[in-house]
Amino acid sequence: MSSLSSATRSLAGAIALLVAGLPAANAQDAARPASSSLTLELNTAKDVATGCRLALVAFNGTPTSLDEMSYEVVVFDGQQRVSQFVLFEFGALPPKKTKIVQFDIANAKCAEISRLVLNNASRCQSAGGSVPICLDRAVPTSRTAIAFGL
Repeated sequence: MSSLSSATRSLAGAIALLVAGLPAANAQDAARPASSSLTLELNTAKDVATGCRLALVAFNGTPTSLDEMSYEVVVFDGQQRVSQFVLFEFGALPPKKTKIVQFDIANAKCAEISRLVLNNASRCQSAGGSVPICLDRAVPTSRTAIAFGL
């Protein structure tokens, strides 16, 4: 039994040394995906006088600098019926940049919105012209009760 305890202590010591030698990761790096994707997170949804205000967090993990980025988004109501088509304009988004933007869905309560769909990239421009990455590398996610996808 003592040889097992000794082996366990040695293994625990080796693990501690290994962990101590690893670089510490910061919370900001942990939140970003390692791949070269374009992440779009629906972060909050809050009722305001004019409708439902959405806050989105966009991160350009690609090497491409986007001069203009906008999406046609389809809004579905609680019965899964299309209720609105809206345009989300993000503007410029350089590589490795996080940008937070707000959009209002007019005349809608947040609880009445079941999901949002990125229907089309209305504008996806880099210095070289139109690029396909806004949809090809888009990874929409949601931290709200509203689903968000392609």
